[in-house]
Amino acid sequence: MLRLFGQVILDLDPTIARPPIKAFALLAMLALAPKGSLERATVATNLWDGDKASALGNLRVLLTGLKKYEAPDMRLLRWDARRIWRDATCLPSDVDAFLGLGEVEKAPQLKTIQSLYRGDLLEGAEIRGGEGFEAWLAHARAEIGARYRDLVLRAQAASDPAEARAALLRLSRQFPFDEQVERALLMRTAQSDGPAAVSHEFEEFSSRLMSELDVTPQLETRALVMQLLGKPVGAEAWRPIIDELPVPQSSLPRVLVLAPEENRPSAFNAALPPLIDDITIGLCKQRTFQVFAPHTARQLAKGFGSANLAAYGTDYVFAARILSSDGDAFRLGVSLTRLSTHQVLFGDDFRLSATSMSRGYSDIVAAIVRGVSGSIETSELKTFRRTGNASAYVHYLLGLEHLNTLDLPTVRKARKSFRRAAELDANFAPALAMMSRTLSLEWLLLGRQEADLLDQAWDFGEQAVAIDPLEPSGLRELGNVAVYRHDLDEGLDHLTAALNRAPHHADLLQNYADTLVHNSEAAKAKPFIRSALELNPLPPDEYYWIAATVEFFVDNYDEALQLLWKMKNPDPAARFVAAVAAKAGDAETARIYRNKLLQRQPEFRLDQWRKLMPLRNEADREKYLDAMRLAGFT
Repeated sequence: MLRLFGQVILDLDPTIARPPIKAFALLAMLALAPKGSLERATVATNLWDGDKASALGNLRVLLTGLKKYEAPDMRLLRWDARRIWRDATCLPSDVDAFLGLGEVEKAPQLKTIQSLYRGDLLEGAEIRGGEGFEAWLAHARAEIGARYRDLVLRAQAASDPAEARAALLRLSRQFPFDEQVERALLMRTAQSDGPAAVSHEFEEFSSRLMSELDVTPQLETRALVMQLLGKPVGAEAWRPIIDELPVPQSSLPRVLVLAPEENRPSAFNAALPPLIDDITIGLCKQRTFQVFAPHTARQLAKGFGSANLAAYGTDYVFAARILSSDGDAFRLGVSLTRLSTHQVLFGDDFRLSATSMSRGYSDIVAAIVRGVSGSIETSELKTFRRTGNASAYVHYLLGLEHLNTLDLPTVRKARKSFRRAAELDANFAPALAMMSRTLSLEWLLLGRQEADLLDQAWDFGEQAVAIDPLEPSGLRELGNVAVYRHDLDEGLDHLTAALNRAPHHADLLQNYADTLVHNSEAAKAKPFIRSALELNPLPPDEYYWIAATVEFFVDNYDEALQLLWKMKNPDPAARFVAAVAAKAGDAETARIYRNKLLQRQPEFRLDQWRKLMPLRNEADREKYLDAMRLAGFT
């Protein structure tokens, strides 16, 4: 097996030198890519600095060199003139096996999880890649770590107490301030080692929180410890934690973009102000935080200091300066600092030249904007989890987290978060748009014929567009509602307009693919859902549901079923899972998921569902209905 978690390992003939580290980086990228496939240009520019032609040349050398590590019956990867991919004929990896865990109803065994996840992806490897590689690796590690956390928390519940405690101890080292992990650990400690060990563990956790974050454990954790130690727990201890939270902030985070520091004479100083202006514009387009106007930023910068900036409500400060120059190139350093803690949240440097400024200027600006906005999102969520102080932006982010899975309770939780965000900031268009989305999703999950939920969704979508006509999310939701109302032309028009405003937005790409499927253009939808998955390689369940729908309507039933198994929770798609499984020849899975749907909706009938299905061509509607009949629906 190819080992990409922890120290990278590839079982080879000991007389052959180990492959270069970038070979493992390439294999990791493919392991996490949708369908295990990436374009050569994407790989090259992620793994090497410099111009595209040189990066592609380096990639050709790497691919040629990898041939000596392969055997006829053991391929590492495959490639052609355009793409590189891994398939079933390639040496399996621990990442493949890890991502396959939990895709069936039964929780995976702890031993399996622990043996596969030996550490971070490419742990300890020093890889100097292209401009996007470091950000990709950090994101991949974070998403995989979160998946590892969820799998362990699920699996430990059905494991031996001692084995579960050992796994949770390891998990707590990776998530030292996670109270859900700590509560699970305390319960297992009580079962395996008794009250004294519970007291010791809780004291260590409390000390860690106080020394590192200056906070005490949450009420639920304290009450649980009292219960485990056999002490009386009054009703007050179990009151929702929200009762203890401070009054929320009423505004979005504010970012100050400082004028570039000209800390040394340089011929490149004149190039910085236009670059900073474009970064400022890019940040303004995010709409989930506020950016000071350049004139005010310059005035504040003249008296730069925490007190001066805090008086105007500054939360974050972005700065840029030239670090060094060499001939016709220079290195630009950028940083984002949280003003209240003086903690540097994001820092990077970019090698720029006349060539890169002309060819890759927009990519540089986009990379900086992504780094800044992602760091603000992470910081705001960390602050909320430490202090409970939630701004409109944090409530919005919490709502997005809930929508990673698509069952009815989480969709309704998400709507509460978005509603709170809109209450705190009435002009926060993305929150209103997502309110619309949760109502459309609830209508879909319930299989409703009544239009009341869709009418409400339309109203929120219109409000979002009225507040911010350039924000694409409101148009996206109007498009969704139009499709569900069977107005397919209007739906496609709205989604097209949204995609024109943000052509590289993964969520919009997957939604556009879905709209094309409803318009009976599944083949045309494939490149859009593929692009969405490449931009969001560890996506919410909805991506896999839509990708599976595309494959179903182009008659790739086995592929569609494999995509559905990638959902964290395929139950909300039970009707579709049953239909796909039936077409793929898996009668038992079709039976199981048909029964799941009928348990939730015992009144379900095909003749009623037929009226709800928004599909342009009757042939596509009959294909879906035939699949459901084959699954046993009547």
